[in-house]
Amino acid sequence: MAFFIGMDTICARSWVLGSALAAALAACAPEPEGLRRTPAGDGPRIVFDLEAKPLPEIPFPNDLATRPDPTSPTGRRINSSLVAPTRLEGRFRERVDRLSGFSTFGAISVRFDRPLDVEALLAQAPPDGDPAASPVLVLDLATGAPVPLDICAGAYPYVLERPSRYYPNDPRAGQSNLVFETVAEDADGDGVLDPGEDSDFDGVLDRPNTLHPGGDPVDDLLTCYERETQTLIVRPLAPLLPERTYAVVLFDTLLGSDGKPVRSPFAHVHHLEQTEALRPLLAILPELRRSFDEVAFAWSFTTGSTTRDLERLRDGLYGRGPFSWLAGEYPVEVRLDPLRDAWAAGENPFVVKADALTVALRPLASAFLGDEEVVEATMASFANCDYAVMGRIATPQLLRGLSETWDLDESAGAAVIEPADLPFLIMIPKERPERGIGPPFPVAIYLHGTGGSRVEALGFAGQLAKWGIATIGVDLVMHGLVLPDDLRDVLLSMLRGSGLGAFGASLLANRAIDINADGAPDPAGNFWTYDVFRSRDAVRQGALDVIRLVQALRSFDGQARWAQDADRDGVVELSGLAGDFDGDGRLDLGGPIYLFGISLGGIVTSVAFGVEPEIAAAAPISPGGGLIDIAIRSLQYGIPEMVILSMMGPLLIGTSDGEVTPVLAFHVPDGHDEASIPVHGLDGLLPGDRVVLTNIRNGKRSESVADEQLRFRLAVPCDRGDPLRVEAFAPGATAPHWAARSFDREVIWQGERFSPGQPLVALAEGLGVARQTPDLRRLMQVSQMALDAGDPINYGPLYFLRRDTLPSEREWRPRPVALLLTAGDMNVPISTGAALGRATGLIPFERGAEDPRYGATAHRVLEQNWVLEGLERLKRFDRPPWNEPRAVLMDPDNLSQGSDGFGVPRLDPPLRLSTELSDGRHAVVRFLFPSPTGFHGIAPSDPRRAFNVHLFAINAIGRFFSTGGREWSDDPCLADDSCDFIPR
Repeated sequence: MAFFIGMDTICARSWVLGSALAAALAACAPEPEGLRRTPAGDGPRIVFDLEAKPLPEIPFPNDLATRPDPTSPTGRRINSSLVAPTRLEGRFRERVDRLSGFSTFGAISVRFDRPLDVEALLAQAPPDGDPAASPVLVLDLATGAPVPLDICAGAYPYVLERPSRYYPNDPRAGQSNLVFETVAEDADGDGVLDPGEDSDFDGVLDRPNTLHPGGDPVDDLLTCYERETQTLIVRPLAPLLPERTYAVVLFDTLLGSDGKPVRSPFAHVHHLEQTEALRPLLAILPELRRSFDEVAFAWSFTTGSTTRDLERLRDGLYGRGPFSWLAGEYPVEVRLDPLRDAWAAGENPFVVKADALTVALRPLASAFLGDEEVVEATMASFANCDYAVMGRIATPQLLRGLSETWDLDESAGAAVIEPADLPFLIMIPKERPERGIGPPFPVAIYLHGTGGSRVEALGFAGQLAKWGIATIGVDLVMHGLVLPDDLRDVLLSMLRGSGLGAFGASLLANRAIDINADGAPDPAGNFWTYDVFRSRDAVRQGALDVIRLVQALRSFDGQARWAQDADRDGVVELSGLAGDFDGDGRLDLGGPIYLFGISLGGIVTSVAFGVEPEIAAAAPISPGGGLIDIAIRSLQYGIPEMVILSMMGPLLIGTSDGEVTPVLAFHVPDGHDEASIPVHGLDGLLPGDRVVLTNIRNGKRSESVADEQLRFRLAVPCDRGDPLRVEAFAPGATAPHWAARSFDREVIWQGERFSPGQPLVALAEGLGVARQTPDLRRLMQVSQMALDAGDPINYGPLYFLRRDTLPSEREWRPRPVALLLTAGDMNVPISTGAALGRATGLIPFERGAEDPRYGATAHRVLEQNWVLEGLERLKRFDRPPWNEPRAVLMDPDNLSQGSDGFGVPRLDPPLRLSTELSDGRHAVVRFLFPSPTGFHGIAPSDPRRAFNVHLFAINAIGRFFSTGGREWSDDPCLADDSCDFIPR
């Protein structure tokens, strides 16, 4: 695989030409002076080879892989070759070429020509040791501060919940992870790849990437060193600052397996082009009690922009900055939808009373919530609501079509935008003057999960209305309510019978798109996709829509007026104050704006809250930071299908057609599902045959061996429509005895028809990267760079830790946040939620921040108690002091105080981390425990539970929001509504 960062000719347009020019001038210029010459020795040498195939080898990330660009905020752009074997890869390279720097959160790696002594490395860099004493340092060159690193310390677990999940005929099915090798192929121990030993057909004699020979593939897995390529890999524990230059320093205490220090590949301990960038190390290292004389090698890299685009677009909506024209193109206008089928003169068709919805929406509630007790509890909560309103606002949509990404240029103030509507649904609370509850109400924006819609807000609106908070739900980009035809018909029939057919039509209007050409919209579309730039921009589009919604809500200022014409007949049915929905002359929404969401909604919440200062407090539920870390472990519907399968595929497999007849089939994504499409019979193929797939257009090949059932699996990088050839060779033969070069049957696939005899072509595009290979590790490393600007990890620090890049004219203040994570979550893996907690400052992790209750940092407590790993199947508590034989998880916060009936190990004392902000408000992180075997997000109130954790969570959010973030309660009374502080 020659993929990311133009890695087949990286730097060829700058470094190589610059070196050639330097050589030409060598006769008339003195030899450049570096900071230190490389000392004598013969230890492992850093690999630095621009001509290596299929990938050049340089320490990464590295400013040698950039080019100057005065229009970039860093003065640099990534220098990516645009030559690629597929159009898919070419598109990626073009987008990489526009980045202003490297990832703030991605892995940092360096390869050596001989093995390292990993045990010596780990002994010198213990998890709780002094980072300045480590053999590997990452330093902020502006401040000299060392970056806390994870070096095989468990912050980034790779172990899977379902190791056999990854598609048919997986040669690594059942192995612990996707990225690092765990299989020993050398059956006879002779150190040679013999026939029959290459079980994954990669041409490499694989051995487990464990610390010790024969080590456990879970507990002994090396995540900081790749033995196959002799590559050191470290990760920052929290994101680096954007648009900042860092140095990576390897000291002479980093040893090879021969006990000798590692060595520079150059005459100096750095590349001469980085001499001035690294010069601050001469002053920095002594401050850390280190000397430049200890340096074996160093290099520099610059991080890219992260939050800048969203900040500038927000400014543009308010008429400021390079995109100020947006204010003129998108003036704030709220359009209400009529919700009643008929109305008399003078009646308001824009509101529907909550009691009418209780009856009309019961079929929908039953379909989505299932259990009648949950349905009853949700319907009963509507007693706290007065009425519902629906409508839409125009929003600038930069995410266009099926494959486009954001196209904007800050330096020119240009952006490619298509207009779109942002549909919303609002539930207004009942007025209760005796409890101080009345209009204008504060409002909580709710953001749904993957495949969801604004309808999800109804599951929580009644509970928040109890606290005097209105709820507004929106359909995020590519989302909306899409129902099966039978349920859709029942719902519309019920609503029409109540005179609310218009309500149903508004509810069913959505932003979903058809991604598989079957004529039906696919909720979520390709929000999460192998095209990581598109996923980045889908998240950013969601955040921009929130910014736009906040702007609309703030336009309800008690001065602005509106005129709403329900049927566009020129007769205005509602006029007066903008934001007075029921026409009683009073503003219905006003005061603080809050934000919460679950899963995808939690991710978008985490991003939007970082850049929208008008949001007073937020509660992201089951979000995560480090989007690529989510992808490599997630079981979320759509992630294995839409992301990982296309990275590994498209797959061509030998399989059964359902009637035990072996067939050649493509295994590819189909919307958010997977499909196997037979394309050719396997008559004539024999067990033991070597099967070879060739992409005729680009020459890429893949091999496997057919087993006794004629099963095999092949994949090559390809674009949809690339001509393919599959051939079979008898053992030892050089000529094929069987081939599939055409379809042997009619195939209809996603709008295309292929006839028998038509040349065989790829039915999908993909990268063709195999599991547990260095290629996949590199792919994940560079994908994080592409995702950075849409990753919550880079927005969390803006909540209360630092101002960062916010424009000077905008007031910044620390704001309260409640980060709610669910133990054992493998949809958005719990480790990524904890990573976001570290980034926000809610989960202390640095040396000196030990919690006196445990004698360790909160981060280390979570790691040591397997909370970050989050896998009950490993039975981590079957030993002293717990002696728990069941497959269960640890409850770190014990919010139920043991009343949930689970009887699981619980942290004592409970963790329950909170931070008091400078103005007396609070930020908290809580680990909810809905299930002893893991859970994702929260659901509507479930009275069947001994401890109703779902009601507890939404009530805690209600309390937090209603006090403006000044009070967070862990009182168990929130789980049964018995608290005397709950407004009634």
